[in-house]
Amino acid sequence: MSQNPLIFSTSSGNTSNVNPSTLIQPQNLQCKICLKIFSTNGNLKNHITTIHQNLRPFKCTFPNCNKSYSNKSRLLVHERTHTGQRPFICHICNKTFNEKGNLKTHICFHSNNRPFICDMCGKSYKTNGHLKDHYEIHHLNVKKFICDICGTRFGRSSTLKAHLRTHTGERNYSCPIEGCVKTFAEKGNMMIHYIRHLKRMNKTNKKNENRRCCNIFETLNCRDNNVVRNN
Repeated sequence: MSQNPLIFSTSSGNTSNVNPSTLIQPQNLQCKICLKIFSTNGNLKNHITTIHQNLRPFKCTFPNCNKSYSNKSRLLVHERTHTGQRPFICHICNKTFNEKGNLKTHICFHSNNRPFICDMCGKSYKTNGHLKDHYEIHHLNVKKFICDICGTRFGRSSTLKAHLRTHTGERNYSCPIEGCVKTFAEKGNMMIHYIRHLKRMNKTNKKNENRRCCNIFETLNCRDNNVVRNN
């Protein structure tokens, strides 16, 4: 059986002493160990040192927090979750973020451009991250998120979280319509329910508007008839 040329290996199988720069394929920024693809050199190096070498020398100093990171910038981003700082502001909607990358991703959703195209099926996406997720899940069938309760595997962490609520019975999404007490385990199901409310409300409003128009028309008719009789 021929060996996959994209898979990196050493004679000892140990990567703890390997220089991260030697594990990079510059053409597509793909990790030679796990084949994960990255958009920048820095992200790939951070991935190798954190995931494969488990080097996390930058430790959070906040009480009761044991988080540690491979570089200082990631630690600073994490510390903002303690301080509540969100210094990056969207100039379109004023939404704030604790990380510049999250702001850049958010701004993409204000645009209709979908420049990231899957070369396998032609689907297009607004961000490179969403394209990578699509490729891994639908074309590589990667399912790295595993339910600790039943062992079912999922391609996305959000899908796993929704699945876990089927075990716990949590229903965290409430209908925002006043007087409706329905709750849902998934936001998507709540939105479907909410849209049904809106459609019913629109139908009711149209009926009321039609009645109002009819009443106005009848009033005008009566006034015209009175004018004719008086003349």
